[in-house]
Amino acid sequence: MAFLADSFLVGFHLLISLRFLLAILLFQSLRDKATPKAVKRALEQLRRQNTAVGENQKLQVLNRAYDEAMERIEGQMPGLRDLAKRVLSWITCARVPLKVVELQHALAVEFDEDELDEENLHDPGVIISVCAGLVTVDDESRIIRLVHYTTQEYFEDTQVRWFPDAHLDMAKTCAKYLSYKTFAGGRCETDSEFDDRLRRNSLYKYAAAYWGQHARDADTDCDEVMAFLQLDAQVDASVDGWKHFAYTARDATERPMRGLHLAASFGLERALQRCLTLPGSSAPDIIGSWGRTPLICAAMGGQEGVVKLLLATGAVDVNAQATGSGPAPLRLDAEQDRIYVVFQALLGIDTVSGHTPLISAVKRGHEGIVRMLLAIDQVDVNVGDARRTTALGYAIERGLERIVRMLLDTGKIDINACCCAKHAPLSVAAENGQEGIVRMLLDTEKVDVNPKNVTGATPLCVAAEKGHEGIVRMLLHTRNVDINARCHFGLTPLLLAADGGHERIVRMLLATGKADVELEHILGVRPPVSDTREEVVRMLLDMGKIDPNARTDRGFTPLSVAVESGRLGVARMLLGSGQFEVYTGVGKRSQSPRIYTLKLGDRAAAARSL
Repeated sequence: MAFLADSFLVGFHLLISLRFLLAILLFQSLRDKATPKAVKRALEQLRRQNTAVGENQKLQVLNRAYDEAMERIEGQMPGLRDLAKRVLSWITCARVPLKVVELQHALAVEFDEDELDEENLHDPGVIISVCAGLVTVDDESRIIRLVHYTTQEYFEDTQVRWFPDAHLDMAKTCAKYLSYKTFAGGRCETDSEFDDRLRRNSLYKYAAAYWGQHARDADTDCDEVMAFLQLDAQVDASVDGWKHFAYTARDATERPMRGLHLAASFGLERALQRCLTLPGSSAPDIIGSWGRTPLICAAMGGQEGVVKLLLATGAVDVNAQATGSGPAPLRLDAEQDRIYVVFQALLGIDTVSGHTPLISAVKRGHEGIVRMLLAIDQVDVNVGDARRTTALGYAIERGLERIVRMLLDTGKIDINACCCAKHAPLSVAAENGQEGIVRMLLDTEKVDVNPKNVTGATPLCVAAEKGHEGIVRMLLHTRNVDINARCHFGLTPLLLAADGGHERIVRMLLATGKADVELEHILGVRPPVSDTREEVVRMLLDMGKIDPNARTDRGFTPLSVAVESGRLGVARMLLGSGQFEVYTGVGKRSQSPRIYTLKLGDRAAAARSL
């Protein structure tokens, strides 16, 4: 019933909001009716339209009302018409909601001036009035928006009709804004200086973050974009704005970024090609912040066209390594997530010192770029970064099977070399439970099946401990696997599987007939992990793998080991079998089962042991 009530309220509010919106549009449509007859005719037409029922028909009525509103806008004086269409195009196509003052600055940009003239700012009232009731301003946030979500949908559907060059206009406007002399000082040296820049230049934050997105959407290398990319100080100032937008730490001592880095990060192929041919242009391998070249930026951002263009120059180092670590991965809200890929490329987010173009592309799963780079003989596929992680290591860590296959197919991969710190490829894949990658590595017939990681554990050890049954089965089918290999803690695959309660893996290991059963470890020398170990012990008893009267090297029986380690459930199981010796232990430590059970406080078990 609550669901039905909520559904009714949603539908009711939608109906009311649509009716209210229609009323607003009606009112706007009556403003140009000069006689009572014209007003009555318009009202009668709306009445006939409004007799339609159903949401779809209501939306059709709305779309006709929007068409009429746009026709009224088209009928205004040229200056007012053009202003209204720019306002609507900016609100519709902006990547994030704009505040009134941001839109004012955008509309005030003059392409033949080097500074913003505040006398060219439009009054908010004029901005709203020329838009025929389609625009409103939130009093609290001062965000200017369309009056209804259906208005946004209408303009998205009819963008080609009403403002086909919106992204071109926005790219030109943002690029020109960022080219102003006020940014000729480059990045700010102090936070207070930067805050002052933000306060005085309302469009700065939006323009810095999104000019490239609009340029790419427009597929343009317009004069304004090209002029901006050649202004080194202004380019670096725009990157400074990115860092504020992304809430990353600012560092005035970093190496500056150049136009090539921005064009590569945004994927502006035409602009980058023109930049490379201009007299006095930067070298294709120019180094920017955190030691990144344009090729590294493009590889990180997944810009295949740019990578292809840069490689075609023959003047880039395909093994160039970033010389510093960028900021940690950001926690972005929905607004920022839309340009996260470019954030990564431009700001070096999650970049580790030593990243090459190949590592950068592999880490982010850009298969097309990986394929292009691997086609170049000079690419070093085995180089690692500051974490001593190679391209293969990142591909395995992320489970990128197709990229792993591409790397293996080069025939250049050192398949037994450490690819993640001190971990071999097979160890990483086995620990992560990546059966497909384990199979690929084993199929090479060149892989060492017993490499040890930093804890001395082999792939079989980690797979058994993690409960990866399929991988354990694959490893057991190899000829050279060491089924009793011990890690630095002295534990074998069987002990690790038993400790984790992985019964099926225990059975698989025992079925080989080669696994050593060590009572002290299985019965509880290690601290308790879970109650599932009791099931493993019961299974071993049923299989005859535990002799209740067997003794360890120190003379202890299974019962004494279980009691001393606090395994009450296991002790009860052994006591219940009735197959134990009266005395357990050696020398002065010899005690009867009754003493053990009294020690545990289990009177019922003590009575049974008499």
